Amino acid sequence: MRFTIAVALCLVLAEVSPAAQDSPLQQLEFLAGHCWRGEFEHNGATDVHCYTWVFGRKHLRDVHVVTGEGSVYRGETIYSVEGSSGEIIFRYWNSLGGVSDGQLLFEDGVIRSPAEKYTGDDGKTREFRSSLRQLDEFRYEAVTEEFVEGRWSNPARITFTRTDKRAAADENRGA
Repeated sequence: MRFTIAVALCLVLAEVSPAAQDSPLQQLEFLAGHCWRGEFEHNGATDVHCYTWVFGRKHLRDVHVVTGEGSVYRGETIYSVEGSSGEIIFRYWNSLGGVSDGQLLFEDGVIRSPAEKYTGDDGKTREFRSSLRQLDEFRYEAVTEEFVEGRWSNPARITFTRTDKRAAADENRGA
């Protein structure tokens, strides 16, 4: 009986797998199931991101924690494929009460978010753009800029290193 259930489960997973591989989210596969650690140059704070597939690989979840001087800052992003356009969109929210929406573009091996609209819990809006470039199997570089007074400024560049600590959600879900 167990063998029959196991075979049936394998057949179901085999049918789901090709569709998941055809998803635009597949371009983010190298992040999934791992945690990545980076350090801010200006203050030595650390940022740890853990990426996990959720809902049958239909979405990618990124949970991050920034620690350093002062309080701990937390954020979470869900990346999804927008059904009608096939674009990758995301929603980000953080422990300060802020929320962002944006989309991802893939250009020459670089993942770009050209215009992320952030709204703080005070109602004020800010605009960011960012890029992520995989350096090798264990590192990626992220650059974030803010649109201030008519120009892009204050680039923050962080190199993230894979910690090889499996993302807790993947371990708990058996993904």
